Amino acid sequence: MECGFGHIGGIASDKVLEMEEISKKTYRILIIAFLFFIAGGFLFLKSVGVSFLKNGGDGKMKLELWPSGFSGAPIIGSEPLKLNNFPEPSKFKSFAFDPQKNAGKTINVSGACKDFYYTILIFPEGVDYRESPYEARYNTASPCPPGGEFEKSINLSALNLTKGNYYIVRADQGEKSAWYNPH
Repeated sequence: MECGFGHIGGIASDKVLEMEEISKKTYRILIIAFLFFIAGGFLFLKSVGVSFLKNGGDGKMKLELWPSGFSGAPIIGSEPLKLNNFPEPSKFKSFAFDPQKNAGKTINVSGACKDFYYTILIFPEGVDYRESPYEARYNTASPCPPGGEFEKSINLSALNLTKGNYYIVRADQGEKSAWYNPH
């Protein structure tokens, strides 16, 4: 005589096995999703120019965390780039700006470029770009045109500059490096 529990037990064990299969599938999906998330994070960081290893030129790889299109003092390893050897701020072209009197004022900046980009930065007088490269009120990099000569018109009113004196730094910039050769 059969008591009936064997049949119910068989159904229950089938459900347990089915749930274990679902659990394994869910686990696999979560692992794959996590791996895609990690890979997506690395691809995003690479797309914005953050690289993790760079050939140091001495046969050793160095950790580099620096956005490729960002101007300033890149950090390679733990040493910031030394900007002290660059020209003093007083050596650059300067201008005075008053938002009340100079509404709609534009300036033309021209020069030569030798690398992938030319960079134009505008700093307030009193801010040394070598000590505070991040305090530029205007910072743009544009592709160096064929022939290596550029001219750019900048609407100063659109920059929300306050009344004061400013100076303009022109520099070269590589495709994946910070600006250099300020002139």
